[in-house]
Amino acid sequence: MILILLMKLWQADLTVPLHYGSDSLQVMAWIKGLVDNGWYLHNDTQGAPLGMDLYDFPSSDLLHWLALKGIALAVPNHVVAFNLYFLLGFPLATLAALFVFRRLRMPYAPATVLALLFAFQPYHFLRGPWHLFLCAYFLVPIMVLVVLRLYRGERTLWHFDEQQERTVLAVRNRSSVWTALFCLVFASAGVYYTFFACFFLAVAGTAAALGRRSIMPLGAAAVLIGVLGAGFLANLTPSLAYWYQHGRNRAAVPRQAFETEFYGLKIAQLLLPVDGHRWGVLARLKQRYSAPPLPCVNENTAATLGMIGSAGFLYLLGRMALGRRGRQGTWLDSLAILTLSGLLLATVGGFGSLFSLLVSPLIRTPNRISIYLGFFALAAVGLLLTRAAARVHSPLSRCVWYGALAMLLVVGLIDQTPRSTAPPYASLQEAYRRDEVFVRRLETALPAGAMIFQIPYVAYVEHSPVHEMVSYGHLQGYLHSQSLRWSYGAMQGREGDRWQKAVAALPPPQLIRELTAAGFGALWIDRRGYPDHGRALEISLGGLLGATPLISEDDQRSVFLLPHKRP
Repeated sequence: MILILLMKLWQADLTVPLHYGSDSLQVMAWIKGLVDNGWYLHNDTQGAPLGMDLYDFPSSDLLHWLALKGIALAVPNHVVAFNLYFLLGFPLATLAALFVFRRLRMPYAPATVLALLFAFQPYHFLRGPWHLFLCAYFLVPIMVLVVLRLYRGERTLWHFDEQQERTVLAVRNRSSVWTALFCLVFASAGVYYTFFACFFLAVAGTAAALGRRSIMPLGAAAVLIGVLGAGFLANLTPSLAYWYQHGRNRAAVPRQAFETEFYGLKIAQLLLPVDGHRWGVLARLKQRYSAPPLPCVNENTAATLGMIGSAGFLYLLGRMALGRRGRQGTWLDSLAILTLSGLLLATVGGFGSLFSLLVSPLIRTPNRISIYLGFFALAAVGLLLTRAAARVHSPLSRCVWYGALAMLLVVGLIDQTPRSTAPPYASLQEAYRRDEVFVRRLETALPAGAMIFQIPYVAYVEHSPVHEMVSYGHLQGYLHSQSLRWSYGAMQGREGDRWQKAVAALPPPQLIRELTAAGFGALWIDRRGYPDHGRALEISLGGLLGATPLISEDDQRSVFLLPHKRP
């Protein structure tokens, strides 16, 4: 009900994407490939003439792809699958957080309130749905429970035997087996969440080993990290096999160590209000912080914790700095250690920067650890509320208690969700249907299987904006297509991409000859990719072809039909 109200879902048409630009286009294109071809790694209708292969863009997202495959089998529509998976993330995150909070012995009422606040973290809206898989963070709470139990030695690969007064390994008990199996599954839920899980397991194992003066906790952490690593490598198997056969393509996903600084976490962004806050004074405060010339304001602005999360975060840091810890420690002590260590890893100039410089620059956006920090903070608030709940006995105090929790939920939701929580459904539908009509016109004018060459040339998978083009804007044609093949999608650094780049740079007469010889039936021009809106190019092509182009209703694209190649 909260999701329906906040996003005004009664206005939504699930056959129209909740977001129609930037990375959303790329994710929907992959899902369309999954629907049309059975899987997403190869697609003959993209990257024409050679096709699109995603093996050079490896990921450890098998869990998400299998879930999307299941949705696609029930509803074979890539847009509906995209929308549903984003929306499902909210109840799944709520249930997972509630499960963990109850294992931390929180009463149902505060556990439910904080589970809802976790599901509706600013992170969820500021990243979604274009970062679809990052929004699907519903397994993170359970991984946090694994880490906490490792630190405390509760039903995991090691425990403290009170009778023997020593730590012992317990690799064969049921809990240890389930923990290992969960880690194997978790490794298929995204490389960033897996990397952070390995880090927190190492921290918990080290802290427990020092506290217990035993190597057993560190060994248990090493086992679980090894399981996560094995799961990660299993996800990479298709890419590893492809590289063995075709060679490694380092141009596909260029990464540099300095990017970790650019995308690093900032404490200020954790504590400041969400972008576009519902309360004007807080919205203006965040706007002042993010205004130029402040550098490095990017996706790390999604790290905002909200007021309640910020309170828990500050409490944990204060507890770490000033609190007194016992030998075994409490849940709060464990959360405090994990919070401080996570902050030291991800902050600008932190240990994540050293990892990027000395080990690998592939983990370039450490700010994404904020969803872990947010869960730690909300768990701390819940544990403090649990202490308060123990003092509630009389009917009057219970009424006050439940009223306070309801107020906490309402204020938290208002604080955490920006004004733009509900998408602009009318404008999305207008833009989406307009492109759909234009592509249907092309399919009517061209035979089934005809290839369309798209200019200006844009690298794939990742690229810088080309003049005023929308990121991944060339995919908008493919998303509506049923029978055409599209040039965009050839992997950067491979043969198809090199050919496209060379052909796109040719002058119009040679361009037409090359495309006709290669069997292309049309030339797609995104006018936003040219300073003059493509006028000079269209005049030249019109003179050579003796024809006028098809123009999209929004005047942003034109398509020239090419002459058929003569035998």
